[in-house]
Amino acid sequence: MFLSIIIPTYNVENYIHVTLNSLINQSDKDFEIIVVDDGSTDNTYNKVKDLLQTSDIYYRIIKKENGGVSSARNRGLFEASGDYVLFLDGDDYVSSDLVITIKNKLEDRTPDIFCWGFNTVSEDKTILIDYFNKYIHYSCSMTGVEALRKIIINKTMWIWTGSAAYRKDFLIENRLSYTEGCTSGEDHEFTYKALSKASSVIFIDKVLSYYLQRKGSITNRYNIKRFDAIGAMTRTYEYIYDSSDNDLKEIAEYFKMESILANYFYNLHSCFYHSKTKNANTLFKEIDKKYPGLNKEMIELMKAYKGEDKKFFLKIKLFLFSPQIYFCILDLKHKIMNIKKGIAR
Repeated sequence: MFLSIIIPTYNVENYIHVTLNSLINQSDKDFEIIVVDDGSTDNTYNKVKDLLQTSDIYYRIIKKENGGVSSARNRGLFEASGDYVLFLDGDDYVSSDLVITIKNKLEDRTPDIFCWGFNTVSEDKTILIDYFNKYIHYSCSMTGVEALRKIIINKTMWIWTGSAAYRKDFLIENRLSYTEGCTSGEDHEFTYKALSKASSVIFIDKVLSYYLQRKGSITNRYNIKRFDAIGAMTRTYEYIYDSSDNDLKEIAEYFKMESILANYFYNLHSCFYHSKTKNANTLFKEIDKKYPGLNKEMIELMKAYKGEDKKFFLKIKLFLFSPQIYFCILDLKHKIMNIKKGIAR
């Protein structure tokens, strides 16, 4: 079998039909669907069963106690029988020609990783981010190191969980799996670790999958657990830096200084914006309680920052000078943006 498509599900009864129908309608049926229901408390399991049992697709549905998305993906990987595996969330979907397009790129090659363009969409399927308007790229073959450089340093390429298929034997040989218990950033950690080990990556110059931005997702509400991503990124840095490859070490150092700090600021902004109190001190205390030492570690990293991004450098300097002033300016910017949105409507 060519491809195993692993779908972790948890309370997605209102979305799973779109995901599954996009697979059932594939022009090439050389794949299996493995749905791992992670302890859903709604009608997700029954909806999955009803849809798949009337299709001509080979499938398996696995029920397990709730253990998080990483645990569900790892279980699916263990059960997979395809040459390649694709991880797709239960509210995302793919193009009807996904499978045949990937197979046509194989020829006589067996790359470690396939990846392709993807669009970010709203619940009504409006395109929010068009991949090829943001990343101008073309079909090509590259090493995993080259892909990491494009993603992390050059920022000319991006891979999301549902826009890559991995050779299963490659994952097993390198003992690659998702970090269980991590609720944010586990997807990037897996992708970057895999790329650091990949000798061959093929990028397909076509949008083949769609990432749904749900209104109630972790990115659109206050959730202190989003700082799990810093731990995931730190593990990624250490994993890549421990390589004997000098190019990987260079990428790892850039990743540490640019990406980890940028993610910390991004999560600060989001939590502050979605909090009811808009109080910086309260936010820092909550972070310290959940992640002891994280704020101090990030401040030390800011002090050591020597990057070339002048705008980011000034942001860091203002934050170090006074977090309170920094957040006051941030709050003012949010208010101005909301006023502009109101006028636009």
